[in-house]
Amino acid sequence: MRLSVAAPALFLAALAGGCDSGGPTTDVRLELYAPYDGRTGEIQPILQGGSGADLIELVALQASDPYGTQITVDLDIARGTGKLPALPFGDDYWFFVRGFRRGDTENVPLFYGAAANVRVSDDAPLIISLQAGQADCIALNRTTRFGRDPNGTDDAGGLRTGASFTLLADGRVLIAGGGSVNNDGRLVEVHDSMEIYDPGLGQFIPVSARLLTPRAFHSATLLSDGRVLVVGGYTGPEGEGAVTSAASIIDVSGTPTVRAVQGLPADQARAHHAVSRLNDGRGSVLISGGVGPDGGLLASAWRFFPGDAAGNGERFERQGDLWVARAWHSQNRLLRQTELALAAGGLSEAGAQASVEVFSVLPTQDGCADPDQRPTAEKGCFLRLPQSFWLEQARFGHAAIEIEDGAQILFAGGYTAEDRASFATSLELIDDQLQRRTAGALPTGRGELSATVLPDQSVLLLGGRRGDSPVAISERLRPRREGDRITQYDVGELSADCELSEARYGHQAVRLQTGVVLIGGGVTGFQQRLVSSRRGELYFPRIRDIDRVYPSVR
Repeated sequence: MRLSVAAPALFLAALAGGCDSGGPTTDVRLELYAPYDGRTGEIQPILQGGSGADLIELVALQASDPYGTQITVDLDIARGTGKLPALPFGDDYWFFVRGFRRGDTENVPLFYGAAANVRVSDDAPLIISLQAGQADCIALNRTTRFGRDPNGTDDAGGLRTGASFTLLADGRVLIAGGGSVNNDGRLVEVHDSMEIYDPGLGQFIPVSARLLTPRAFHSATLLSDGRVLVVGGYTGPEGEGAVTSAASIIDVSGTPTVRAVQGLPADQARAHHAVSRLNDGRGSVLISGGVGPDGGLLASAWRFFPGDAAGNGERFERQGDLWVARAWHSQNRLLRQTELALAAGGLSEAGAQASVEVFSVLPTQDGCADPDQRPTAEKGCFLRLPQSFWLEQARFGHAAIEIEDGAQILFAGGYTAEDRASFATSLELIDDQLQRRTAGALPTGRGELSATVLPDQSVLLLGGRRGDSPVAISERLRPRREGDRITQYDVGELSADCELSEARYGHQAVRLQTGVVLIGGGVTGFQQRLVSSRRGELYFPRIRDIDRVYPSVR
């Protein structure tokens, strides 16, 4: 196999192909290209030395034996050529590129890019497109020059406030529903369209199939078999009672299809609810709380048990209620045997909540909201924890993410009052022993921000809302440990001039298989002149150790 790259901003390398014994070869073209700079709109000059790098490291890993077949070659930026040994056909490869300054004894990567699950075969020429951006920096997504879809775009094709972004098993991202807002930021139109972000092409590509019901502020959960469960959401302007109880299964294994599922009862319709796929050995999905059809807050909880591809055996089962009816709360999986999820915070009739509840299926457990209920494997219930286990600060519209492979949950941001005029600033951790600790503080509090765990276990916090306006605050939380546990975070900015290109809140930030983070959707603009966003941005991490990326996503 011979690998070559064409200009401009593309680098030539030769990969000797086939096998060492003189087997067949395939022409392979590697397109290495840079994204757009978020400040100038011009292409980042990193591949012309604009990042200070003068050396490109290209690494190829064979998926079936990544560290037995790791192949590394250095490409001089000025010369743009290099050669790799033979790569066997019939396997998937991961390709990584990093830029370094020659002679840097600390080997600090200055830019980064990767391509995942590339099949090397001998039956057709292969083009590998790889978008590489300045490290620890946000840039505007840019479409590949080769193999791109004629209908694809750099930015999302639709306005996507309240849309779901779901990372699929094959590394693409399914984007479903959402809508547009008026100048005050209120949802006024809801869409039934879908699209897929393909990181191999750097494109948002429309999907011909459509949701059976327009939805915004719904939930979309990846099932263990790769399908996506969609539940609830607004079907029309927010505040007019247009909330659905309908559910659907989206199958993206081939041409995407949408199939209706026996949904929740009509009086159990909801939006702004919380969802978790549980570690119960059955791949069930737990749905709790939310805003109901009459605008009131719900305490009810349901579980979806998946069936086969044809739908046989799938069902929703009512679970025990939350102790506190709430919406805009968080719900995360727990690694505690029969205690499977933790719900925290949210907005209740009494205002912002600090209370914490645990979902249990332990038959000997008492303490359900219904005193006559004992949990079972089919029908679990929520247990209210004592106040000493609650969050230090009441909050709703916050971010709560699982870190350290689910051993702890990190809480950041959120509103502390119903008028959204005051904000939680403390960073809090709850571990798998249900112990809570304060882990630092944000310089600027805000709600409806995004939080994403990066390959090095630091956490990317982006955007949010203060008062009536979105903000472009872009921070990275760097962990500190005591023993083998993260106990504190230091808050730092990204590299200089590398923040979000537009202020936004209610957006989505999804870590791709390669460690790059896709940012999309939400609300942008400024006070009383708000609009829905369709801009696609990418955060490129500073990857010092490729081992941190590859093993965690196989």
